[in-house]
Amino acid sequence: MRMEVMEELQLEPSEPINPSEMSIEPDEASIHFPDGSVRSLRDVMTRDERSPLDQPATPPHRVQRNMEPGTVLHYGEVRIPIKALRGVVGDSDSRSMSTIGPGTEGIAHILRDAITGATVWFEKDGHVRVLDSPNAAS
Repeated sequence: MRMEVMEELQLEPSEPINPSEMSIEPDEASIHFPDGSVRSLRDVMTRDERSPLDQPATPPHRVQRNMEPGTVLHYGEVRIPIKALRGVVGDSDSRSMSTIGPGTEGIAHILRDAITGATVWFEKDGHVRVLDSPNAAS
């Protein structure tokens, strides 16, 4: 499963602002351009930076979006004139992520043990331990 990555977001205001205004929720922010158009912050950062689903995932990478004068970030009641946005964007493909858990072999053991009544537990070191029941299949 492919997921969008957008992290380490930084904005460069074009005028001094209150530092508390620098903390924003990207999915709730929009960018208002001097020509009157409005786009979501997420769209501004990720547009043309991700691969189509039928192509390999685009690894997360740094991007910078320079804004023309008069561009304003809107976040609730907060308005921040901005010069630039920076962040890390791309795709995260779950097939390339580390697997957490017993893996397919461990799942097979769990299913077998659920059917036969054996006891299974996972140790902190990641090993799967099995205590076969007296009526386990050979």
